[in-house]
Amino acid sequence: SSRVDVGLRTLGDTAELIVADDGPGIPEADRERVFGRFTRLDDARARDTGGSGLGLAIVRDTVTAHHGSTRIEDNRPGARLVVRLPAMGQDCEER
Repeated sequence: SSRVDVGLRTLGDTAELIVADDGPGIPEADRERVFGRFTRLDDARARDTGGSGLGLAIVRDTVTAHHGSTRIEDNRPGARLVVRLPAMGQDCEER
């Protein structure tokens, strides 16, 4: 991909982080599978350039631990990762 957009907004008592790119996207059938540890959709990529397949698993585990959710959507072209978390003061300890 050549472009990555990052956005953050609040929707009532929820904070929403969106990371969108213009790459090849993620097929709908694989959108849950990519959150599994060591999952790599493109086996042709070398590990040193293609990652270990842990990034999205770590994101999901971290977000879930903070009472949030993650999902992947179409970006046409590309993919959008949508992360929703309770906004500060909503099921969060203020530090």
